[in-house]
Amino acid sequence: LGQGAGDKAEKAAEKMKSDDLAKQAEARKERDDLLNQAEKMAKGDNPMPKGKEPSKEELARLAKNLQDLESTLTSGFVGTLGYLSPEQVKGVPVDATTEVFVLATLLWELLTLKRLWAGDSPMESLVRIIQGTLPDPLLPALPMLGSVLQRALRPVAADRYPDPGELAAALERDAGLGKLPGRAEVALEVARLAPKAWERAEALKRKAAAATPPAQGFGVLDRVVVGGTSEGFLAVRRMPGGGCEPIFLQRLLPYLGEDPELAQVFVSALGTPLPGLVWTLEAGVDHLGQLYRAQPFIFGVELGDLRREALNNQQSLTPECAVRLIVDAARALQATKHMELPSGAHADLVHTDLSPNEVR
Repeated sequence: LGQGAGDKAEKAAEKMKSDDLAKQAEARKERDDLLNQAEKMAKGDNPMPKGKEPSKEELARLAKNLQDLESTLTSGFVGTLGYLSPEQVKGVPVDATTEVFVLATLLWELLTLKRLWAGDSPMESLVRIIQGTLPDPLLPALPMLGSVLQRALRPVAADRYPDPGELAAALERDAGLGKLPGRAEVALEVARLAPKAWERAEALKRKAAAATPPAQGFGVLDRVVVGGTSEGFLAVRRMPGGGCEPIFLQRLLPYLGEDPELAQVFVSALGTPLPGLVWTLEAGVDHLGQLYRAQPFIFGVELGDLRREALNNQQSLTPECAVRLIVDAARALQATKHMELPSGAHADLVHTDLSPNEVR
């Protein structure tokens, strides 16, 4: 580009950045106002006098803001609407009982093909979460499993199972389902219920197997996801002893890297392989100045895709297979509680975004 064109491009980029940050700030404010209203309503206070309820247009805008920011770290708020614990909605400190609450939500939705906390508006959904508004009975055909979930979904954190490990043990011991199936049987059930998502995963696996990795760095094969904060790619890299390793290459979207807290969370490397969990192999800044991290690529079907296809086909997982999926996820989360840090202390990590797209 000539100097004049280059200056114009730079100014245009700066304006886009400024507009983007301004919109994010406005959306954060509206989101925070919505959360405050939800908490007041859950306590029995009505912050909206009659005749001043939000219009459909206002609710639609709030829903859009929540969707845009649902996985963004802002003001200590991380999570996805519909898969938040009461503590996250209220903005108070969270512990392992938040994972218990969301895992139970995921299991109920796998079994019923419904949304547990769905309301007519985002505000109503948040109020339902804070109040702990549950169907009664929770699982009519599976009363023993329903009792386990009832405890896991209590609105007061201290009344739930203390951690995912205890939830997993209760599901295996008290749900009345007998011996749970193995992973091979679960995989066959998932492939039957979600054939499109299964074939997409298999196609990516074939693409990675046929790829030739570069001598250095990563060879990008396909963009597989784009969300509110980042985009993700299937990539490959050459293994030290030869061969090709499939990699999930995730890049933070432009300008979000300027949020130091978000940037720190994004590039923090777990570094220790744990059963059932994805860990960060490498993190840094690429040649375009954007933050990235590389993780092992997990070929499989996300719970969100599984639920959508099962809903379209009006067929749900068997209770035994659904429970096995959540038990495995709970065991993996529990492993992070005992991971030892360089200081010798336990990490005791809490995962605050356990949406259906985060589990496969």
